[in-house]
Amino acid sequence: MNFKERDAPYRLRKVFVVYALADPDTDRIHYVGSSKHPHERLIQHRSENKNTPRSTEKGRWWASLLDRGLSPNLIILEEVAESTDIRRRLDIENMWARRLLERGEPLTNFTGAGVGRAEVVLDVVGLIAIKKIEDRYGLDRDGAALHAIMEFAKTL
Repeated sequence: MNFKERDAPYRLRKVFVVYALADPDTDRIHYVGSSKHPHERLIQHRSENKNTPRSTEKGRWWASLLDRGLSPNLIILEEVAESTDIRRRLDIENMWARRLLERGEPLTNFTGAGVGRAEVVLDVVGLIAIKKIEDRYGLDRDGAALHAIMEFAKTL
């Protein structure tokens, strides 16, 4: 079964999924993300991470997998209605990251300053997404969204 067939149920139910990527040898979770097409996203992750620098935790983990000829296990953590506000979807993803960090999972995309850093990253992603929506529909004629993103970025 190809990735489009595997993702078909999520398309039919019109949901995003919050997913985890786990090391197939240890079952430890190293990544949390969200997508409407999780199996397709896994393929994108593999492609993107072939050249990820080994200087980061994420890069070392992916290099370890690739060196062993492995691909991470995809675990669906939660389904979120497609109509859910993007900020709420990001909050749900962040909640899963918190839970997994508290459980001691070695997440590679929520590192640095810990959970607080995860919140900052998700806030920036959310602001950028909001800006793109406003640009697309002409809702930000005075540049308020861009200004908010720039001011928030200064606090990082």
